[in-house]
Amino acid sequence: MEIVVRVKVADGVEMEVRGEKEWFVEALDQLPGMVSKLRDSLSPASPSIIPLAESREIESLPTIIRPKGTQDAIVKAVSTAWGKATSRTAKEIDTVLKHNAVHISEGSLTGSLTLLVQANKLRRLKVGGTYAYTLPISKMESEQAPEIPA
Repeated sequence: MEIVVRVKVADGVEMEVRGEKEWFVEALDQLPGMVSKLRDSLSPASPSIIPLAESREIESLPTIIRPKGTQDAIVKAVSTAWGKATSRTAKEIDTVLKHNAVHISEGSLTGSLTLLVQANKLRRLKVGGTYAYTLPISKMESEQAPEIPA
C-alpha cells in the first residue's frame, strides 16, 4: 500500500512524499527536517535591498496658478524651479498637471507638447529611450540675466 503526503512549504511551493507503508513509517521522523531544509533553501539568506537605478530625492510638486489652458499649464509647470532643475518627461509633467487639477488625456498632453516644441516654447531632448522637455535656452538665459539699461 502506497502512502502520499503533500505539504505546503511556501506560497506556491508544495513538497510531496510518497512511499510504501514500511518506508513511510521510517521517513515520517525525517519529514520535519526535510521541510525545514526546503524552506531554508527557498528563502533568501538575508533580506536584500535593491537600489533604484536612479535615486532621486523626493521632490515636492509645483503649484500652477490659474492656467489659461493645457499649453499654458505645461509651460507654467516647466517654468517653475521643479521644471528648471532637470528636463522632465511627459509622465512627470502629467503628474504635475493632475496634482494641479488639470486632467487631460495622454494624447492631448503629447499633442500639446509637440505644438509647444514647434512654437519654440519648449525644447525636446532625448533622454535614454524617452523624450524629456525643458525651457528653450533663450528663455532660460533671458530669465536669469537682468537687463542692463543702455
